[in-house]
Amino acid sequence: MIKYIISLIIILFAIGVVVLGIVNYNSRYSELPNKDSFSFLNQFPYEMQDNETMKYNLPFKLLTALFGASYAVFGMYLFFFSNAYGYRSFHEYILGSIFIILGISIFCNFVISLKNYRQHLFNISLLFALTVINYIYLGFFILLGVRPLYNTALAYVLFVLGASLLASLIFTPLKRWMYLEKEEKDGTVKYYRKRISILPFMEWIFLSANVLLIIILTIF
Repeated sequence: MIKYIISLIIILFAIGVVVLGIVNYNSRYSELPNKDSFSFLNQFPYEMQDNETMKYNLPFKLLTALFGASYAVFGMYLFFFSNAYGYRSFHEYILGSIFIILGISIFCNFVISLKNYRQHLFNISLLFALTVINYIYLGFFILLGVRPLYNTALAYVLFVLGASLLASLIFTPLKRWMYLEKEEKDGTVKYYRKRISILPFMEWIFLSANVLLIIILTIF
């Protein structure tokens, strides 16, 4: 029952982050008409609060902190506290720790901007790598049968999803994310983001993959 409650809280926080983030983004420069709307295809998660004129920056950051914390708590409960026999394997300590680090990384993904370029790239590298590892390691853990939490069929589902995420990193031109579209009109040259900007889009994909993992582990 506790697992279902934590899972529901995570999903509600995830929805809340998206809704409040869009509302906060739209609150910037409130006096200006015809503002562009937030796009998950070419804008980073941190851009939901990266402007001093936005009205709800603090509540948004608090909500993202709760989102990341609840993700970490889910892993801690599942692998540190839910074993009725009191024995925990080495793999459970590793998996619980991965959930904790991912929870922190999820929060940082919403608050570290590209103004802090190295920190942002380090964090998303951590997010990408640990998300893939988490999927594959969980599948491996289930097949080991150390603690029969889940049906072995779930392991293969996790392997497929983990491999798909890994393939998206390998075959997606992430290094080209900063390239802009060029438009010339009446002698004026304008540069703007492509309709799909690879890096921010991938960040949203991997954030969604972490929420999906919670849903999968809860349903099965």
